[in-house]
Amino acid sequence: MNPTTSFSSSPPPPVILTPVDQDTVSQLPVKTVSAAKVETNVVPDLRKANVVVLLNPFSGSRYGAELLKRTEKTEVYVSEEDRTYADVAVFDWTDDDDRKQAIELMSRLQQVPNLKRYIVVGSGDGTAGWVFELLARHGIDKTKFTFSAIPFGSGCDFHRVLGWGGPGGTFASEVRSLGIEHALDVFFEAEVVPLDVWKLELQMRENGAIRRVSDITKKLEILPDEQQPSLPLRHTTMRMTNYASIGLMGKVGIGFDGKRTKDRRLNRLVYAWESFKTLMRPVTGIRTVLHSAELLHNDGTSSTTTNVSDLLFLTDHQVDTSMPALLGNPLEIVFMNIPGIWGRALDIWGDAHDGSAFLHPGHIPDTDPRTWTPQTFQDRKLELFSLEGKVDFLARQIHPNFRRNLHRICQTSRAIKLNFRQDRQEDVIVHFMTDGEFFQLVNPLYLIVSFDDQISVTVNKESKLATTGAGLSRVPDVY
Repeated sequence: MNPTTSFSSSPPPPVILTPVDQDTVSQLPVKTVSAAKVETNVVPDLRKANVVVLLNPFSGSRYGAELLKRTEKTEVYVSEEDRTYADVAVFDWTDDDDRKQAIELMSRLQQVPNLKRYIVVGSGDGTAGWVFELLARHGIDKTKFTFSAIPFGSGCDFHRVLGWGGPGGTFASEVRSLGIEHALDVFFEAEVVPLDVWKLELQMRENGAIRRVSDITKKLEILPDEQQPSLPLRHTTMRMTNYASIGLMGKVGIGFDGKRTKDRRLNRLVYAWESFKTLMRPVTGIRTVLHSAELLHNDGTSSTTTNVSDLLFLTDHQVDTSMPALLGNPLEIVFMNIPGIWGRALDIWGDAHDGSAFLHPGHIPDTDPRTWTPQTFQDRKLELFSLEGKVDFLARQIHPNFRRNLHRICQTSRAIKLNFRQDRQEDVIVHFMTDGEFFQLVNPLYLIVSFDDQISVTVNKESKLATTGAGLSRVPDVY
């Protein structure tokens, strides 16, 4: 995510026309989105739209860089089928100046009434969360935009679940060949559905820090505090659309980030090799670093970890055998929002085992399998499960439908708080992953995962991959 040199000069902000004026439209250079040519003097009822395209030139096989080189910074499109006239602005999201201008533009656009607003992100999974986080920090209302995703990353779980496939799929190939205009033609005609977004809050201890692999040096480096760069970052928030985890996946990812290449196919081999190397060494189980998990009240507060109505589990059942405890010593705890993981559209929640992860299961409704429903990404609920052993982790890399020793823990609409151990004299090291981004947490205090908002996203209604696990709830067209 380090800033890089922009591929093109900074654009002037697109002119906002509301409502659309026929004479004005006829004087503008028009690119036809649809296959049929649209004559600019025939625009009796065009709807106005603004599209902000955010490309990450470093995602996956660098397809975003290709598109940036041959795409004008500001263009005008007309879609015959959707009767939409659109101002389009294209930005390099990794460039500081471009990113600042994109944020300023989106801040202005949210204030314009009766306007169709699209944010198109061409990247992998991690960039989408980065975009949502910066929108929140700059006070931009995500619910006023429709989000579309072009699969230009490595795994692209988010894109696969929405039906747009992976970076080697038909849609990504068509966009690379035909350009942004093809993507807009498809997105303007796509179905729009709600998608849950979750907020992650990380707090380190006073002697703690957050590390990640630098995109430049390829080495693990301490992230600086944004307000006081001389100090390490000890508190931060992130947005999640796919899944997050603590444990083995993050450890493998740290090694992978240091050796990531420009070729997504080669990256898959690198990831598999890093997985194998990690499994050949001693691996720390969750009980070594995690003390307990609890469910927070709707106002974000908790009572105490001794209150059985709020306690999700302890990691040491010998402390109090009357309390719910996580049995065994799992290698990973995973929070899931979408029915897709590990670069595949998989219904892990529906197929995983349950019942054996707990001592005293079902102590609260959220842990009772009888209350659980099929997973969807629009039900404002989060699914939590554990992964048990090394063999299971390795097997899932080889066989996409491997489910053994994946244990469901709970399904909840409440915030989940993980409390890390404070009773160790040595540093507590936790490997953390969210939406394809990997971090090392040094002496963490807690992690809170809570519901943030629902956004509108475009899905490919013709694709069998587009799924929420229980059917799609549509967003009505309010324009």
